[in-house]
Amino acid sequence: MRLIPGFSLLVALAFHVQAAESLNLANDPWPPFVIEGDEAGTAEALVCEALRRSGWGCDVTVDQWPEVLAATRSGDRDGVVAIWKSEERETYLIFSDPYLTNRMIAVTAADSAFRPGSLADLSGHQVVLVADFAYGDEDRKSTRL
Repeated sequence: MRLIPGFSLLVALAFHVQAAESLNLANDPWPPFVIEGDEAGTAEALVCEALRRSGWGCDVTVDQWPEVLAATRSGDRDGVVAIWKSEERETYLIFSDPYLTNRMIAVTAADSAFRPGSLADLSGHQVVLVADFAYGDEDRKSTRL
C-alpha cells in the first residue's frame, strides 16, 4: 500500500545496558523477520550477526508483544530485535539506524469485493489493529477510520 518512512524495523537497546558478554533480546513472532524455534528469522539473523561482529553475544527470546515491551522496559531484556520507533518508546529505548524496512498493507478476505488502495478507502469500515504497535501518527490519529 505505502512505505512508512520512519517506521522501519529497528534494533533498540535499553538505557541500562552496560558492557557485557551477551545481549538478551526479545521479540514477538513475526515471520519471516522473527521466527519461534531454532531457526532465526531475517531480523534475528541480521541483528545477531552485527552484534557478533562487534564482539557481543546474542540471545533472542520470542514471546508475546506485551511481555516483550514489559520485559524490555523493566530491564529484564536488553533490547528488541525488530521494533518501530515512537516518541513513547524513545523514553526508554535507544534506536539504531534502520536496517530493514517494510510496508503496511490492508488485508481483506479473498472473496471480498472491497479492495482498499489507500488509508482514505478504509473510512467507514471496521479496521483491526494490534495493541501497542507503533503504526504512526497518520494511521493512529486518523479521524477517517
